[in-house]
Amino acid sequence: MVNKELLKSLGFLVLLSIGFPLIMIPIFESVLYGILVGLLLAFFGFVVMLFFKSDSGKR
Repeated sequence: MVNKELLKSLGFLVLLSIGFPLIMIPIFESVLYGILVGLLLAFFGFVVMLFFKSDSGKR
């Protein structure tokens, strides 16, 4: 009985892991680009912040 439940859940997970990416690929790509752009913006913001901090420190 436990094995049947386990097999059911494993089969469901396998189906999910196969079907989910097929649905998610277009969404995931846009999310991935969004994350990359966000990271770039955060990096530039961090650099600018450091630059302004060092600039105000020199004065």
